[in-house]
Amino acid sequence: MLSNEFLAAAMSATSDRLTQAFRILRGEEAAPAKPVERFMTASEVARQTGLSRTTLWRWNVPSYELAGKPRYRISEVMAYLDSPAFKEVVAAGKANRWKKEGAKKRPCKT
Repeated sequence: MLSNEFLAAAMSATSDRLTQAFRILRGEEAAPAKPVERFMTASEVARQTGLSRTTLWRWNVPSYELAGKPRYRISEVMAYLDSPAFKEVVAAGKANRWKKEGAKKRPCKT
């Protein structure tokens, strides 16, 4: 049975797009291949973004758990760093001056 989402997509598609879809369904044309983005370690992402591994964890950057360790897709990391959700995290951090609640300044020893 066809879902409403599928029917809505089919109704709104251009004639070129529908023709291409039918060719793919009939096997006359191969579906366009999507490039596969590899998973990166925290160290690799840290090197590419200039952030530390701890900062990636602290800012809750989207990751996947593979073999018990976080793995990242750089496109998702960059999209998150440009997102309004991340900007809220930064604004909250600046408001708290990136310090933990109840943190006290230590007197300087001279």
